Amino acid sequence: MEVTVCAPRPWTSRTWVFPAGSVVEDVRTWFNKNKDVSSEDFYVVRNGRLSDLQDLLEHGAVYHLEPRLCGGKGGFGSMLRALGAQIEKTTNREACRDLSGRRLRDVNHEKEMAEWLKKQSDREAEKEQRRLERLQRKLAEPKHQFTDPEYQQQCHDLSERLEDSVLKGLQASSSAQVYVDDVSAAKRSNPDQSEQPDKKKKKTSSFWTGIGELDGLLTDDDDDDDDDESPSTSSSTGRAVAMTTVREATGCLHTSRWGSVTPQESSVDLSLVDLTSVHQLESLGLDVLKRELMSRGLKCGGTLSERATRLLSIRGLTPDQIPSDLLAKPGKTRRK
Repeated sequence: MEVTVCAPRPWTSRTWVFPAGSVVEDVRTWFNKNKDVSSEDFYVVRNGRLSDLQDLLEHGAVYHLEPRLCGGKGGFGSMLRALGAQIEKTTNREACRDLSGRRLRDVNHEKEMAEWLKKQSDREAEKEQRRLERLQRKLAEPKHQFTDPEYQQQCHDLSERLEDSVLKGLQASSSAQVYVDDVSAAKRSNPDQSEQPDKKKKKTSSFWTGIGELDGLLTDDDDDDDDDESPSTSSSTGRAVAMTTVREATGCLHTSRWGSVTPQESSVDLSLVDLTSVHQLESLGLDVLKRELMSRGLKCGGTLSERATRLLSIRGLTPDQIPSDLLAKPGKTRRK
């Protein structure tokens, strides 16, 4: 009997002749023997169905030898079903289109825009209402409620003391005004005796105030001489003596300012021989130390201790022996 056997690649299909009474297992055994393969690696299929190895061969039938596949442990389908259940299922359908062909995203956006425009007037009204409420809160007066009795008592006491202080001040000012009026009346009763001491005091106390003030005093004295001419010989003589004293003081200040005073020309009231420590010089005060430094042509600035130290450092020195760093710089000449 002839049987067609279809073998897998690289083998080809052939027609083989078997004796009568042969079974399917003889086909697999013969193929495995000729091709040098194991019979356990193939199984026989006829008309798409697996043939039993003990079935008889049919004349002219076609038998397929199919190789066996390496199987696994199984469970792959169950694993796929589990993964499919874990995959997140989306509910976003905006990328889809409706029956008219428009995107659902655009349709939903138009609906939201229409609703937003409908509520535009309401939003503006709410905004204006909030603005008015905020303005009212700013304009409203603060509602402070003080319930501290001690604080209220202190406020009451302060108001009472303030009133008493004002009354006392008014009484004191009224009494002072009466006293000033009495003094003014007494001065007006004797004007010759009151004017002359004042002028002498002004001229005497203005010796160390400065050149500008002395010049002003000279001008005032000239005006007073023109306005108030007295027939008495004693008053005119005293006024001339005062004028001479003021002019001499002005000349001394000018010469000491420009640094052209020599030890013989300046009058030194302070004797450095008797003073041997800085503390003794500091007790004289800033003004006295400044005057003595200026009279000797030295720098007169600095603190009290610096002035005293500077003045003590030249004790027993002649003008030629004084260090140059202690001497005052000459002033700049003014251009006419």
